[in-house]
Amino acid sequence: MPAVLIGIVATALLAVVFEVTLWRPMRSRGAALPQLLLMTVGLAFLIRNGIQLVAGTESRAFHIDVITTVQFWGLRIGRVQLLDVVVGFATLIAVGLLIRYSKLGKEMRAVSDDAALAETTGIDTQRVAIATWILGGGLAALAGVLYASALGAMTPNLGFSLILALFAAAVPRRRRQRVRRARGRDHHRPFAGMVDAPLRLALESRPSASRCSS
Repeated sequence: MPAVLIGIVATALLAVVFEVTLWRPMRSRGAALPQLLLMTVGLAFLIRNGIQLVAGTESRAFHIDVITTVQFWGLRIGRVQLLDVVVGFATLIAVGLLIRYSKLGKEMRAVSDDAALAETTGIDTQRVAIATWILGGGLAALAGVLYASALGAMTPNLGFSLILALFAAAVPRRRRQRVRRARGRDHHRPFAGMVDAPLRLALESRPSASRCSS
């Protein structure tokens, strides 16, 4: 458990470092979403190859019992996999409620919709962007832990096959959400935008020249 918490905190801090040193300067220079997505993929390759250079490419097994199973409702599932599913669903619900009902979540949705307009209402968009990266980095670390524990082993290339699926899920959904907004049919459901709003906020929000105080 301590190693998991350390990994989550370290990944969240690394995400903030990338925001301050890479994404924020690029957004201030007017970089569009396609350029930022390409930079994201390139950075992923750089990190992955750096890990392989330092730690090697061999698979590392965990001391986890991935054989023991539990049975319910006529289904059989691994005990570790079941725990991963429970933690995943609990995290999904918690994040959805955070974005739906908390002050930070409302600010994230406002900045995601229109960063300039959000600033005129007194929202500190830079603070919201930092909070978004902390949340996103921590969730990414937790997802990596759950995925690796379900497999019982890991390599530096773990999760690489999921990147295209993640983009395929996030980008088209953003387009559908824009169409719903244009037609006046976006009812802000509790979990709507939970994936694409942080992505859009982190990669597209551009700082304005001035910030209005509330």
